[in-house]
Amino acid sequence: MAIRFGQTASRLINFIINDVLPPVLRDSRLMAPLFWLAFGREKAALFMRFRDHADGMTEADFAQVYRETAACDLKKDADISTVLLQRVVSECKGAAQIIDVGCGRGRLALALAAHDFSVLGLDLGRTCPVGLEGRYLIARSESLPIADNAIDVAVCAHVLEHIPDVFTAMSELRRVSKRKIIIVLPVERPYRFGFNLHVWFFPYRLSVLQVLRPPAGASWLLERHANEWLYIETHG
Repeated sequence: MAIRFGQTASRLINFIINDVLPPVLRDSRLMAPLFWLAFGREKAALFMRFRDHADGMTEADFAQVYRETAACDLKKDADISTVLLQRVVSECKGAAQIIDVGCGRGRLALALAAHDFSVLGLDLGRTCPVGLEGRYLIARSESLPIADNAIDVAVCAHVLEHIPDVFTAMSELRRVSKRKIIIVLPVERPYRFGFNLHVWFFPYRLSVLQVLRPPAGASWLLERHANEWLYIETHG
């Protein structure tokens, strides 16, 4: 059984581990006891091997790792903070159709639905989040089963950091959205051993822009809110 923390506790722990500990220790196998404490030895080994081997993993390999670590989430809640959840809701004003790509447990999608937006949730999970029945698609973010320009706003919160082919995922978000894309990313440094299964890291503003690559002709903004980035791209 994984240890679980609330958002405030998990953010404090992440700050200490990622920003206070020196890199020479953070990248050392001396970190192993912390992983054992958090996940147990068997699951800890999966996390500690992941980043060294992710570049050569197949899609099936990734799926297997995610299945084996599904119960190891250290947080009680979704990654997105309450502040940015509320901001996303406000940024969707006037949208007729929204898709939440990588909706996970459905917290953001359900918050949007509670404000009377028409929302689709999309994820790889075979179990539909409670409350999204009839509004849930099983698909990859790199291949969205949505027609071009069929969605007003595409939202993708704390997802792109997990996707090896992040550039295809961004192309898909742009393809299906006709008005706006909203992206939320974690502020995180690229250490060798991670308590998550991230393959992309966004410690700086430049890091975000190098991956998201705002296209010519689009209006966009990038803001940092505590340990999260908010990127909004508007078309037309």
